[in-house]
Amino acid sequence: MKRNLLKTLLVAVGLAMGVTNMSAALKTVWSIDFTEIGKKYSDKTGITILTDNTINVGNTVLGTCKANEDVLDTKFLLQTGTNWLLRQSNGLYQANGGGRAFGLSDCKKGQKITIEATGAPTIGSNLTEESSGNTSVFTVQEDGAVKFNFPRYLYIKRIIVEENEISEDAKPTTYTIKFVDQSNNTIKEDIQIESHTGEEVSASESMLNSFNTDDKKYIYVSGNNTITLVEDTEQNIITLIFREAATWNYTVNTVVAGNTNKIAEGSDFEEEIAYVNYPRYYNIDGILYSHEAKGNNGYYSHSFTIKSNNQIENINGYQAVKENIVYYNEAESINGLTMSSAANSDIRCSNGKCAYNANEEAVAIVTLPAGKYRLYTSIWGSAGTEFIFKANDVKIESSYICSDKDPGTSGLFASKGYIQDYESKEFTLSTETAITLETTTDGSRGIDFIYIQRTGDATETVSVTDAGMATYCPAVALDFTGATKIAAYKASVSGNTVTLTKVSTVAAGEGVLIRALNDAATTEDIVIAAEAESNAGNDFTGVQAETTLNETDGEYTNYVLSKEGETVGFFKARPEADGGTKLAAGKAYLKVLTTNAAKGIKVIFDGETTGIGTIKDNTAKDNAIYNLNGQRVASPEKGLYIMNGKKIIVK
Repeated sequence: MKRNLLKTLLVAVGLAMGVTNMSAALKTVWSIDFTEIGKKYSDKTGITILTDNTINVGNTVLGTCKANEDVLDTKFLLQTGTNWLLRQSNGLYQANGGGRAFGLSDCKKGQKITIEATGAPTIGSNLTEESSGNTSVFTVQEDGAVKFNFPRYLYIKRIIVEENEISEDAKPTTYTIKFVDQSNNTIKEDIQIESHTGEEVSASESMLNSFNTDDKKYIYVSGNNTITLVEDTEQNIITLIFREAATWNYTVNTVVAGNTNKIAEGSDFEEEIAYVNYPRYYNIDGILYSHEAKGNNGYYSHSFTIKSNNQIENINGYQAVKENIVYYNEAESINGLTMSSAANSDIRCSNGKCAYNANEEAVAIVTLPAGKYRLYTSIWGSAGTEFIFKANDVKIESSYICSDKDPGTSGLFASKGYIQDYESKEFTLSTETAITLETTTDGSRGIDFIYIQRTGDATETVSVTDAGMATYCPAVALDFTGATKIAAYKASVSGNTVTLTKVSTVAAGEGVLIRALNDAATTEDIVIAAEAESNAGNDFTGVQAETTLNETDGEYTNYVLSKEGETVGFFKARPEADGGTKLAAGKAYLKVLTTNAAKGIKVIFDGETTGIGTIKDNTAKDNAIYNLNGQRVASPEKGLYIMNGKKIIVK
């Protein structure tokens, strides 16, 4: 063990010692009770700082204060430009973000200051701490003003200033606090304290605290005896004995939906407090599980005391909050994004991190199939930066509606100076599409996470005129499984006969025939499929742009669905000499070997012959009457006809 050089530190009377059982009694020299003062005012009375009575204490400007027009006390000081409130029975409330300072003027060396609050203030200047908690005790180092730092959202109830009453026959003396290990090696500088004979003293609680030095931690064991001070300083010694702390391992898991996920492992000294950031969300089989934040603005950090070696710490409390989640990732884990330097992201953000796009180009987050979606994210950092998400170069809008405090941010994903959750408006993707994040230049802002929820199917509106049928060539894959008003058919050509067979899916760019199941004008929204292969044996040819078809094309004759007179059917395209036949974009046609060509071709719907030159479906049993040429006859005369697919004789 390396032995430190013995050093002494001359400190003020009672400095950092927490002298106990003093023969000289403590007397109160000043106090203030904010719980009593608060009873005089309304529940939310503001405190105004008087800037004409300010002093600089520890590089902070403090000033006297008043409630309404009543000066509280010229000794009590508050940091200027801050927001403090007096609340009935609760005390003085600090509402500014990040905490602010308060102090006392005209303090004397060695005085003890006791602060009762709902939390512990910390030393600002000219103080040493004896104990910390809801009742904290400090000792003044030198004559003059003192300053305390006070956390946000806590109340100061009362402050008491005390000092020792020393007997007339007491003589000045000193006593020494020594810090040694169990082998009597000095492990910390001695502290020498001025006092008076006859006083009973012991080390303060703060001196018994564990401490680190030379990469080791020491834990108090024994030696804090109470002694009565004498003139001989060699007899005024308190020796505190410490042991070297062990180093222990730990593992931290999250427990979500029965699954245990290791998120951290490490080691530290026994009884140390470890801090581990954890993710806010998990996506398990499309279900989003969420863990509540531990503070008003985030705090996704788990702390625990290391009490044993190989300690296992489980973080529970995740609850299912949303379904149909198709994507989730922490921003810092998205390929192409850069870790943000945003201050306090370690406590505000999920996993303690956030990220941004520092590249010159947009970063692809995820590619999604056709469908309807909402995007969710959270943004942390100083106000003023917009994060732009796009789907196929179309900006995704936030559903956020701005308030009077942040005008002009409606519909945006923007940083606001605090952690802000966002939900996008629903957006529709008709084809497989990449979701991207545009470039931002300021690394002090970042997005925390992204998750995307599928809210429904994207659809394509398909229409049939009063002809009851139409050819169709979709630009996207379609799924007709759930269709109730229309059906899709592929075509199989054999000779001059085409057989139409119902299909459940249609590939993008594939030609089909669409039939209205009620043989009338019909419109239906058909689900866009993630993908679909072309149907085997389909002889329809689809077109995505307006196309001019001639009657013949090499060894084939082209047939288009058209209406001649009262007959709807597949008929030959016009000859090239006549300008051909224009086929609109999104339609389909049939190609038949010229050797089998006829003016019209026979069509069979799922096994039912409908006639020659028409594709009217007689299987619907509508009792319509057709002649042998397939033409519908309103008033048949004597002869042979077809009705509902069967021959009949009219006499």
